[in-house]
Amino acid sequence: MRYLRQALVGLSVGLSFLSALGYVLDLYVDGQKPPPPRPRKVCFVPLGPFPEEQLAELQRFYESRLGLKIETVAPIHLEPSVIDSKRRQVIAEELIALIRRTHPVLANDFGVAIVGLTAEDMYIKALSWNFAFAYREEDHFARIAVVSSARMDPAFYGEPPNVARLEERFRKVVTKNIGLMYYHLPPSRDRRSVMFGRILGLDDLDRVREDLEVRS
Repeated sequence: MRYLRQALVGLSVGLSFLSALGYVLDLYVDGQKPPPPRPRKVCFVPLGPFPEEQLAELQRFYESRLGLKIETVAPIHLEPSVIDSKRRQVIAEELIALIRRTHPVLANDFGVAIVGLTAEDMYIKALSWNFAFAYREEDHFARIAVVSSARMDPAFYGEPPNVARLEERFRKVVTKNIGLMYYHLPPSRDRRSVMFGRILGLDDLDRVREDLEVRS
């Protein structure tokens, strides 16, 4: 009788395991990967010259608004391979690769969400866009993103400089990427939400709110 009970318990455990395994396999068959655990921290990586005061203000902002203490590493020098000299822009995909080469341990730590920050004008090589505010690794649960402030500056378009406007716009795009990568929030269809899925220009960017509603 004892052996029968042990056999039944073993069978039950085995069936539970197979059921869980079947669920995971179904997710992969359906083209859906099971979500990984949320990262435990966010790290900022300056790419090229980036204003130290702006970096410090970003850290203060997220600690005050979200209680999120963000770590930083030393700025990474921009290698020639990340710059398209004809377009006078940095290449988003190459910036991701540069982060991975420079900080391989950090980049391979699934507990870290990384946001690269650059003041250089940026474009995505795989797309036909003239520029990009941001780019993330091509993965549903990407952990590395790069954000460019260049075209958020009114001075870029020959207008009077407006540091407050530049920093507000930059925070919105950084916040969206923190929402996606750290909090695992989905893109929104609400054109006023900072998580709006298609922020393609300054009109879109100026329309969205700064606030990020996070799940507890």
